[in-house]
Amino acid sequence: MVVDRADGMAARAEIVPGDRVLSLIVGGKQTELDSVATFNRLLEGLREGQRVSVLVQRGELASFVSLKVGK
Repeated sequence: MVVDRADGMAARAEIVPGDRVLSLIVGGKQTELDSVATFNRLLEGLREGQRVSVLVQRGELASFVSLKVGK
């Protein structure tokens, strides 16, 4: 999934347009993002204040960033 726009907590984590979001780790479980539907399903289950790790690829480099879910 390629980032089209980054604002809010994504921007604070320095995720930028063009980055590829490969997977999310929620509650210790890593899920590959094979579709927007998968991404949206994971987001729906998040609670305010919960921490999520996101595997982001920029060019040849992939790294995890940790985000805290806001309102």
